[in-house]
Amino acid sequence: MIYQFWYVISYAFAEWLEWQDAKSWAKEYHPGWLYLARKSKHKEVRQIYRDKILNAYRGYDDVRFTE
Repeated sequence: MIYQFWYVISYAFAEWLEWQDAKSWAKEYHPGWLYLARKSKHKEVRQIYRDKILNAYRGYDDVRFTE
């Protein structure tokens, strides 16, 4: 039980750290995407651009606009 709890907490923390790094990266390379990911009024738009930032930050090849 404790190990399961620790795994969930550490996984959430690792995701949060990756998002912080990706935001810093996007600030320089894709500031428009970052603005939309953080300030859009629509949750769906925020999620789409958050995913685009993370994919580009991770170096995935297919970061074209597919939506």
